[in-house]
Amino acid sequence: MELTIIEQIIGGILIIIAIFLVAVIMMQQSKRRGLSGVLSGSSSDTYFGKNKAKTKEKMFSKFTTVLGILFAILVFTLYVMHTVIQNKDETSSTDDTSIADTSTTDTTSAAISDEISEEDTSAAVSEISTDISEEISETSDAE
Repeated sequence: MELTIIEQIIGGILIIIAIFLVAVIMMQQSKRRGLSGVLSGSSSDTYFGKNKAKTKEKMFSKFTTVLGILFAILVFTLYVMHTVIQNKDETSSTDDTSIADTSTTDTTSAAISDEISEEDTSAAVSEISTDISEEISETSDAE
């Protein structure tokens, strides 16, 4: 099955968003201070420095959320498109083969029914039933 142009474009956008998402996450500061923060206490930032970091952190957080939601929506859209295209391809190929199979089956069954008479059928059925009854009696005798 061949990918459509729209699927290729969405795939390219997904790759770009994934790269930006990784970059934005890596630029964010860790919420944990670690062992050095515990031992040395809080840093001596000025009021402006503390607020600047918070606004920058909020911006990164919002950007990460938007990119994550956009990424999820595009992945879901690509999945739905791929499923619809795949089902359409299977349906069209099944329709083509079922039409051919039906005509072949009709001619084959007509030819077979002409060759087999009712006497042959009843003889085969009686032979099979005799074989089954013999196997049942042998099985019950063995037990």
